[in-house]
Amino acid sequence: MTSITRPASASVPALAAAPSSDESLIKRIAGGDKLAMQVLYARHHVRVFRFVVRIVHDESMAEDLISEVFLDVWRQADRFEGRSVKPRRRSASSFRSAADE
Repeated sequence: MTSITRPASASVPALAAAPSSDESLIKRIAGGDKLAMQVLYARHHVRVFRFVVRIVHDESMAEDLISEVFLDVWRQADRFEGRSVKPRRRSASSFRSAADE
């Protein structure tokens, strides 16, 4: 699994508040930008974790699932099309797919 490390000069919460849109972060991630992945993760991991826990009712499994989903974001960012999709609906299907594996 790819490890995402925090740069020494910036805290993750400060990075998450950076004024980049998620779409621009995805484009940067597609180019291999690890900092953009850190920002996207910091911005969304708590909310995604809580959402997944409500679905699977198991914190350990939720942690595993969000790790898989964010790893998929890293691997497949170049496929992002930017179409308007309800994020929760898309997230739910991603988590259910990961849970079935």
